[in-house]
Amino acid sequence: HALATVVSSPLSSDEIFSMISYDPQFKLGAAYVYIADYNGTALAHGGIPQLVGLSGEQIATFAGYPIEVVDQLTKGQVAAARAGGGYVLYDWFDSLNPGEFVPKFAYIFSLNINGHPYFGGVGFDHRRAPLQPDLDTGTQINGDPIPCSSQYGTACSVANSQALLGQALGDLVAASTETKI
Repeated sequence: HALATVVSSPLSSDEIFSMISYDPQFKLGAAYVYIADYNGTALAHGGIPQLVGLSGEQIATFAGYPIEVVDQLTKGQVAAARAGGGYVLYDWFDSLNPGEFVPKFAYIFSLNINGHPYFGGVGFDHRRAPLQPDLDTGTQINGDPIPCSSQYGTACSVANSQALLGQALGDLVAASTETKI
């Protein structure tokens, strides 16, 4: 969606970058879109708009990383973009819990806007979604609560199935991804 929006938009690149950074359609839960130039300067970031305009060195300071870590991440993302796209797995700071780091995935793509090459990514946290054993699934005829179970077609079983399948898919992609930064 982000790539199609960028390619088909009549807006200027600055307007596109601003839209990606602030329009909620480019952030869905823990997934977000970002765009950077090949030097690592963040031009758009749907997850952390405060990164927009920061160089790799400034992002390293913001994130509390050594510049070498951010440089290596940028090089890995640029390599993925030049290879036609692909997944990159890396550790990054947790914007919700300062001082903590979480594993992240990003699908990297290459794009060209008005003759300028950029790479973009759709990033998301690779954390285990919590199972919900106590989710209210209703009550039985005798008034007892219906326990969370996969045998019932309840919101609980759907939520837990999605959590398990999402983690399994993420683990499968991680296992088949050559780029671990």
